[in-house]
Amino acid sequence: MAAHYPYISSYTFNPETFQLMRGVLDGMKCFDIKVLHTHWLDLNRSYEAIDSGYSKDRKLNLKRGISAKWQMIESDNFKMLRTLFAENHARRIGRVKNDAYTMLERLGSKCLENGSGRLLYARADARTHAGTLLTRYRGRTVYLFNAADNAGRKKNARVLMLDNYFRGNAGAEMVFDFESPEKQSIAEYYAGFGAVAMPFYQIRRNALPFPLAQIQTLRSWLIIKTRRYLSAGLCRI
Repeated sequence: MAAHYPYISSYTFNPETFQLMRGVLDGMKCFDIKVLHTHWLDLNRSYEAIDSGYSKDRKLNLKRGISAKWQMIESDNFKMLRTLFAENHARRIGRVKNDAYTMLERLGSKCLENGSGRLLYARADARTHAGTLLTRYRGRTVYLFNAADNAGRKKNARVLMLDNYFRGNAGAEMVFDFESPEKQSIAEYYAGFGAVAMPFYQIRRNALPFPLAQIQTLRSWLIIKTRRYLSAGLCRI
C-alpha cells in the first residue's frame, strides 16, 4: 500500500478510528506516525451534569461573562468575524495572506448556506466584540473558528457563547469537538470545560527520489521552525 504514496505531507485520521488504525498502522515503519489529541465534550447529558464538569477557573470565567451582560446574536455576516481576527489576532501569528481570508470566508459562508454552520456574536454598546463559527455534522459540533477583541477576551464573551450552546444542546446525541491544537495551555483551557482528550493518528511519508526527498525535508523543516518561532509565547486566541 505504501508504495502507492511516496509522499504524504500530512494526513490525519478521525479520533473515532483510533483503535482500528492502531491495528492497521502497527509495524508500518514506512510512515512517520504521530499520536495527536483533540478534546471532546459529550453533550448527551443534562446541563447540570455538563456544568458540574467545569473547572473552578472556567466557572469563574463564566460568572464574569454573565456579569458583563453580553448581547448574544446569531448572524450570517461572516465579514465581522474576519475583521475581528484580522484586527486582533493576525499580528501575533505573522502575515496572513488575503487568499487565506478569502478561503475562510467562503468556507464559513458555505457552511451557513447549507445549514451546517452557526455564526454567533457577542455585542455590547452597539459593537461586536467576539464571534465564533460552529459547524455541525453527523452528531458532532466543531469549534471551527473564533476571534475576540480585548474587551471580548477580558470579559469572557466566548466562554459565555460556548456555555449558551452547551445549555441549549444539553441532552442531544452530540459531541462538541474543540479542535484543540497540540499546545498545552490551550488543551488545558478546553479541558477546563470537562472535555476529554481524544487521540488520533497523523501520518507523514517522504520516499521521493534524490534530490526531491531532501528538498521536501528541508522545506518542511523550515515551515516547522517558522511556525514555532511565530507561536512562541502566543497566548490563546
